[in-house]
Parts: sequence; C-alpha cells; structure tokens
Amino acid sequence: MELAAFERLGRQAVEQASPAETVWVSGASMAHAWRAQQLEALLPVSAGLPTAEECTSSPGPLVEEWLATLSGATAPDWYRTLEAAYRRRLLHADLAAEPATARVLARVLADLAISTFPGGGGTGHT
Repeated sequence: MELAAFERLGRQAVEQASPAETVWVSGASMAHAWRAQQLEALLPVSAGLPTAEECTSSPGPLVEEWLATLSGATAPDWYRTLEAAYRRRLLHADLAAEPATARVLARVLADLAISTFPGGGGTGHT
C-alpha cells in the first residue's frame, strides 16, 4: 500500500495546479516511500519464501479502488483509514514475539500523526 501510494502521488505531483499542492503531494509521496522502507525491513527473507515484491503487491481490487481515491482532497479521511489499519495491526501484535513489528508500527503511526494535509492538520494521534 505504501509503495503504491508513493507511486500514485509521485505521478500526481507534476499535475498539480498550485505550488502549494505540488509541495504537499511531493512530500506525501516521500513520506509513503519512507514508511514503505520501514515496513519492508520486517519482511522475512529466506529461500523459498515470497520475494519482497510479491509480499508488497496489492491484495485485491477493493484495496486498489481505495488507493485510487487518494488525492489532496481525500487525504484526511484516507490517512485516518490507513492509520486505523496500522493501529489495529499494532493492537494485535505480540509484543514479546514481535518487538520489531511494534517499534516499526509505532514509528509509522507517529509519522502519520505529524503528516499534514492540504489546508493543514494531520491525523492528530500519537
């Protein structure tokens, strides 16, 4: 999801009507790239397991349709939904067995909390 959002917003950056929108879209794209990098480090690496590319592909058309709605206008709701998904995963993480997962999800959630949307404001949660 993060890689797909990075690509989508990166393409949108050249299409923006105002410099402020271009700056927001470019920054949001880079934030997705950073979060994708953080999450990719959690993927298992071993012979016989799916590759990172296979693990980061879209799970299906519903997610692809949701991703297609990402724009500056939809950002607040879109990011709150993404944040809720990360919070749910963190809530169900076994902190003893998955400390790295918990740390990375906490970083990702902190990044989303400080990310701003066009017109100001982030998800507001920490």
